[in-house]
Amino acid sequence: MENPFEVLAQRMDRIEELLVKLTDKLNEFPPKEKRYMGTREAAEWLRISTSSLYSQLKSIPHTKRGKRLYFDRDELASYVKNGPANH
Repeated sequence: MENPFEVLAQRMDRIEELLVKLTDKLNEFPPKEKRYMGTREAAEWLRISTSSLYSQLKSIPHTKRGKRLYFDRDELASYVKNGPANH
């Protein structure tokens, strides 16, 4: 008769191997960036202060829903690449 502790140890080793493989697989795929950002995230992404962001809102592409502002990452990238006049 097999020692139940040996059986458990073998199973735990197998589970550990599978977890390592799963973790490696998950690390192969970088996390997908969120498409929309809030004011603070957009300011950090643009590397400006939130007060500068608010003062430039006329030229920075954004959407307002209720009292909140949302910034589309692709539109901000286009804004940075092409400048405010060409957006």
